[in-house]
Amino acid sequence: MEEYILFPKLNKKIDYNSLVENLHPLENDMIFIAGSLVEEKVNINSKGMGNIFSDIDIFILRNTDKDREFDISIEGYDYKSVKIDFKRINDINIDIEYYRQEDIYNLIQQLNKVDFLNCNRSRRLKTWIKLPNGIILDRFLSFLHRLYYSISIYNIYDLEILKKSINYKNYFKFSAQYYIQMMDMRYDDVLGNIKYGDQYVAVQEAREMLTYCMAAYIFSYEESIDRLKWVPLRLKNIAELDTTVYKIYLHYEKLLFNTILTNEQEIENYVEEVFNLLEYVVGIIRKKFSF
Repeated sequence: MEEYILFPKLNKKIDYNSLVENLHPLENDMIFIAGSLVEEKVNINSKGMGNIFSDIDIFILRNTDKDREFDISIEGYDYKSVKIDFKRINDINIDIEYYRQEDIYNLIQQLNKVDFLNCNRSRRLKTWIKLPNGIILDRFLSFLHRLYYSISIYNIYDLEILKKSINYKNYFKFSAQYYIQMMDMRYDDVLGNIKYGDQYVAVQEAREMLTYCMAAYIFSYEESIDRLKWVPLRLKNIAELDTTVYKIYLHYEKLLFNTILTNEQEIENYVEEVFNLLEYVVGIIRKKFSF
């Protein structure tokens, strides 16, 4: 493993040993770095992510007794099962998230055991996994995403074992289903606003549905994402290597960025076109994942 990593966009170099020293870890802590700048380094389909204002995210998994208080002195936010701190180390802004190792192991085991054939897909996915107090489903899925595109810097061997313990097929399928559910939740509201409410709200929600759908589509290619703002870029990168994705990306780009709506009929036609694309893409996703 290299002893440092270069971030040209920050014009900075991070020395792993110096970083670890500034974090004052316990002997059994597991530490990895992640975030948009790191993701760009480790994944070819994440090129272009991050900018000069991006932070580096650090995740510290602490081995604590379940009956002992998760006691960490921080100046940030305390959500019981996850604590978030902010530091500036070696002139770089750092976001630090602390988790209990036992919570992460337990959540991964639950995800690995999800039986998609026998689960009631009409139920919200957050009911499929029992989450500890303070960790919502979004945060857990984001954690897995960050771990997937990460660089381990402390107790590297233990982190590699943790990564290998994850059933990534279940993670991709679960995440795709999650974004499809988020999309479906807006369907009736879009129709209601088209007919009886505010058509501009309908357009906004239709665009949100588009991006949720494309996030699910990204997972169908065994790629991961946890921030909707990166969906257009990530989809564009994947499209450069796949003609099928390229056609869908062009349609998505047109509907999201390059469509001018000047009257009610155009808005109704727009929403209908969005729904047609959603139905087509969800069909592809379901066929890939067999759900």
